[in-house]
Amino acid sequence: MEQLIPPPSSMTQNPMRGAGGFWVADSSTAWMQVVDNLAENVLAAEGRRFLRRLKAGAFRVLRYPGWLRLLPKKGVSVPLDVPADLIIKGKNDKWIAFDLQGGQVVRKLSSRELFQREMWIRTIPEVAAISPPIMKWDPDGLMYWEVYQPGRPVALHDLDEGMEVLYSLWPQLAAVYKVKTSCAPLDLPNLEQGSSLQYVLREGGLEDAWRRLEGQAARQGLVHGDLKHLNILVHNDKIWVIDWGEQFFQGPPLFDLLYFLYWHTRSFPPEMVIHRALASPGWISDSFPEALEPVAVEASLLIFASEMVERIEEEGSRKGALKQLARFLKAARGRLKENAEDIL
Repeated sequence: MEQLIPPPSSMTQNPMRGAGGFWVADSSTAWMQVVDNLAENVLAAEGRRFLRRLKAGAFRVLRYPGWLRLLPKKGVSVPLDVPADLIIKGKNDKWIAFDLQGGQVVRKLSSRELFQREMWIRTIPEVAAISPPIMKWDPDGLMYWEVYQPGRPVALHDLDEGMEVLYSLWPQLAAVYKVKTSCAPLDLPNLEQGSSLQYVLREGGLEDAWRRLEGQAARQGLVHGDLKHLNILVHNDKIWVIDWGEQFFQGPPLFDLLYFLYWHTRSFPPEMVIHRALASPGWISDSFPEALEPVAVEASLLIFASEMVERIEEEGSRKGALKQLARFLKAARGRLKENAEDIL
């Protein structure tokens, strides 16, 4: 079970400045530290070189402490007993506070269901091994404290770094997957009601696989569900995976792998990403050989396609994103099919 370590209760809240749902401690040092951290996150997530350079220049200007004075002094309406350097408040009373000097992060979740999901997944030893340590759970306030881990997200524009991180994480993701497995029918939507999904399956060469596996049982286990670059922090030789609670589910074994690789296609052609990652299947099969069984490969591609079409439609960016997704699936299907045949 989790270790309950209460945060320091004698601390008082720093004076804050902010607007909307964004507050920063009224300190030049805190402002520069917050801007530097924000810059690392934004620049790592920007795949286009020109925009990355443009944003880097903007952050260099923004780092000047005088910009902080443009924000009004503002009280913080969150039940917090640590001197936060940065507080970001989202929808549905959800917020996150960073105490950078004290080395802790406080997260307030929007519902009891999400809190219980987060608490369950984070108390699994295999998940805890690659996650920032939990300091305290507060079920009544739907809050939890975790150790602040310095680092930055994996850079979308650095394919070599991305592959090194994926290779390193893969055995641990396989261990998480095996914590809770079942053999159950795939949760596939009604294909007749989704023209976008029909297009992606057709262009990705997955229509036959859909008909073959629809209603069929397949092995499924725990997957992160949102293993994008922003949810993986790297610092020297350490790698941390964050934001487990909202998206994890029981799915086929290659879902997280496909999801991570797909994010790299914001900077590189899908064929290049697939070739770089899957030219040799040894790194997959060494710790997780069953992931390359034909049914596991097809199930992973289908569930990934279905999930991504749904998320693309929710974001409202459809035509170009669907075309890119289909191109990625076609390349992945061809390479994974070859890999599965080689294993057999």
